[in-house]
Amino acid sequence: MSLRALTLASFIVGVMGLSASGFLVAQNPKVLQKLWPNVEFNGSFTSWEPKEFKESNSFPLKDLEDVSIYVQSEDLDVVVEERKDIWVEVQGTFATPAGAKNRVKATRAEIANQRLTLTFFQSTDPSGNIHIDNMDDLVKFFWQGKSFEAKVKVHVPKEIKTIELSSVSGDVKVAGANVKKLKLNTISGDIEWTPLKAEEVSIDSVSGDVAGELEVVDLKGSFVSGDAHLDLRSQKPQMNLSSISGDLRLKFLPETQALFKLSTTSGDLRVDKTETEDDELEVTVGKGDGRVRVETVSGDVDIDLTL
Repeated sequence: MSLRALTLASFIVGVMGLSASGFLVAQNPKVLQKLWPNVEFNGSFTSWEPKEFKESNSFPLKDLEDVSIYVQSEDLDVVVEERKDIWVEVQGTFATPAGAKNRVKATRAEIANQRLTLTFFQSTDPSGNIHIDNMDDLVKFFWQGKSFEAKVKVHVPKEIKTIELSSVSGDVKVAGANVKKLKLNTISGDIEWTPLKAEEVSIDSVSGDVAGELEVVDLKGSFVSGDAHLDLRSQKPQMNLSSISGDLRLKFLPETQALFKLSTTSGDLRVDKTETEDDELEVTVGKGDGRVRVETVSGDVDIDLTL
């Protein structure tokens, strides 16, 4: 059998398997009950229906010091401000079994060791809250992605020391943050922030773009194919950034004091618009108190000292 024929046969078998699985889920209330244990069912259900919803929750600050937030395809906005609680707002379209009396809550919260962990749309549905009207929708979900839309907004008190944000495909925005530690993780979602201040920041992004103004003592970043455009306002930065194919465009203050070590395999290196043909470059700016290490494989590195 040729490779093409084998691939086609595998695809057909896979689609048949998905269709059979979808049929069993749609026709068997016991399976539905296992997927949605918090939903009450009346009889047999054969379809899913979208429902508009809005949900809000408040969590007292008390002794909390850290906040972790996990989303899937939802866009996430985090606002750090003066307040005495952590306020969560979720709204959008939720897929629920037709005829269900109630629906699964969007927000799951856990508090342990002075940390509040918020998880959205993952509490009881391992398949990602899929919306199935027919077998075509089932196949579309597995091959094309999300089947509902939602937005999550979290208001965080300034007293919180550590914020950790993780997203699969949703975009992440952060405003007003002045924290000790900030961790940002995305697969395909973009990351954006307004002026942000932190002692330590770590960024991990696969294909999403990253942009924002940042005053940070210690910055670590790992990028695969997404671009990063960062305005850095630390005079003595400690930075270690790496990228596979994404471009890194970094702006620094004219009074920056740092030793820059730049390297690339096939990308271009530029400092203040001057390009070098070398694949490694070392530049000392001022007294060189800070340390900036930037590495790429095929991505370009552009350093601008005129912020």
